[in-house]
Amino acid sequence: MLGVTAAVRFCLALYRVTVLGSRTENAAASFTKGDTVIVTGDPRVEGFTRTDGTLGRSHEITADVLGLDRYSTVTTERTTRTTE
Repeated sequence: MLGVTAAVRFCLALYRVTVLGSRTENAAASFTKGDTVIVTGDPRVEGFTRTDGTLGRSHEITADVLGLDRYSTVTTERTTRTTE
């Protein structure tokens, strides 16, 4: 009988999320601090040197799509779009 053993290492990475354009106002009106959100976009990881000489990493995403996770409660409001 064959057995498979897998070691899984979980790593928490906090991402700074940048929101641009009309999504900015929508996000500010829709989310509050502490909300769990789903973000898709372009991730970037950049290395830097801290003041004490150790190396660190910065995790950032420029958001294309934002949304509350499926366990959140949402209140919706219909708005009309203006064409320019």
